[in-house]
Amino acid sequence: MQSPDAKETVKGVTIGGFLQLLAVFTFLVLSQISLVFAPSSGVEIIRNSGVSKEVEHSAAIAVENVKAFFMDKYNVQLRRNIRIILTSDTDGYIQAQMKEHRISGEEAIRRGRTSSASSQGSVIILNAGHPRLASSPSLIATIAHEVVHQFQDQLTNGKMSGLEWLTEGMAGIIAVQLTEDWGGKSLASYKKYCLQEIGAAAALPGLAELRTSKQWRASLDKYGASVTYRIAEVAVLELQSSTGWDAFVLYYQLVNQAADKGLVFERNFGVTLDNFEHQFTEKLMTGK
Repeated sequence: MQSPDAKETVKGVTIGGFLQLLAVFTFLVLSQISLVFAPSSGVEIIRNSGVSKEVEHSAAIAVENVKAFFMDKYNVQLRRNIRIILTSDTDGYIQAQMKEHRISGEEAIRRGRTSSASSQGSVIILNAGHPRLASSPSLIATIAHEVVHQFQDQLTNGKMSGLEWLTEGMAGIIAVQLTEDWGGKSLASYKKYCLQEIGAAAALPGLAELRTSKQWRASLDKYGASVTYRIAEVAVLELQSSTGWDAFVLYYQLVNQAADKGLVFERNFGVTLDNFEHQFTEKLMTGK
């Protein structure tokens, strides 16, 4: 006989517990609920249906590496709560942007055509099915790029500088730097790749054409995403080689507190914005 408090078990699992697990599993399947993973406090990763655990793991690696970069070097912590939504294809990517970023269908389609990830407010959305993200290093770099944008936005108290090429180039190069230990290119190899992409382009935008978000979007449509991003990244590499990242972080901390944003650029990077853009573009166009 069983004692009054004894419970029936199936291979060591109580029938009650088994039924509870079955009910939870059934609910998840029927509702097609997204799976959630939190790599650290303040960051929630949402894995939509059709996205692998490997993609989720790459997202977690990217988050932790970017957070460590800003904390270890500048004692800057991520103070906001962010969500990273991993979608499985372009259609899911477009739908998620319309819902989460509250943008029009036309703008969501444009982003679906010109990007594999986007960051707006405290929400990052990734198209895990994009052909460019077939490898783990590419996934880590892309998500790291968007997490860097979260820090840039935080440093400026939600008021980005409007210097789009600096913002995008900085995010891109930090992401590459952090991905090297996970099988990505070295900075030297990546710069060589960027210059090859730029050299193969039929036409190039001048750096001064990439200042505002409107100009940036126009360049994506006219010249293509690859050449637009590569120009911004090479420009940032040139600045970073002489100033290090310190000047960039200080720039974002000060730029929206200053009446003359050009003066902040000059004091941090040792050259006027106009002169740097002109000299860089001339160098790029002539190959000298």
